[in-house]
Amino acid sequence: LQPSAQSSDDLVSAIRPIYEPLFAETKDGLEYYLADKLDISEDGLTYTLHINDKATWSDGEPVTVKDIKFTIDYGVLVYGGPTSFTKVNGGEVQINEIDDKTMEFVLPSVYDNYVRTLSQFYPMPAHAFDNDPSKIDDSTYFKTPGMATSGAYVVSEIMGSGLGADVDRNSDLLLTAVPERLNHRNDKVDRQIIDAVVAAVLELPDGNGLS
Repeated sequence: LQPSAQSSDDLVSAIRPIYEPLFAETKDGLEYYLADKLDISEDGLTYTLHINDKATWSDGEPVTVKDIKFTIDYGVLVYGGPTSFTKVNGGEVQINEIDDKTMEFVLPSVYDNYVRTLSQFYPMPAHAFDNDPSKIDDSTYFKTPGMATSGAYVVSEIMGSGLGADVDRNSDLLLTAVPERLNHRNDKVDRQIIDAVVAAVLELPDGNGLS
């Protein structure tokens, strides 16, 4: 259930209720989730992203730019080189941490699709790995109930072949809604998506389950 390593349509569906992106592109513009603002300079080179001050992980830790940088660094580590976040048009993207909630991406040249690139970004919790992305691959953190999530649901139980091993299409997930985290994104988690969550059972705050 690692947000940057979905390998099947089933796992992608499982990620949606428990992790949020920075924002999403819609026909009406940007719809914000973990972020609440994206400014683009007039020359189209500098993207300034602000994380919502109220954005937190399910364990209470704030979502910060350290989580973004941590996740980007993990991608570079895994791919053994630049990714679409760190290199565009053959040039390096300069990434600056302005403060805990503000990050700046300075592109080497204009690249109109960078907004779309950022919209596909799902941060991972840096604090869970002591801000060291090299610890992720040898960890069982994302296979363990109670992992820090950024969406409206937490993983209460993992059943089936995924328990203690890779979470796969034969795993059942018990996802419990966190009432104070229910928001406009959760409203989009309709019956169709719920049915696709690896045969998941979603437990609502009143104890009634949907399957």
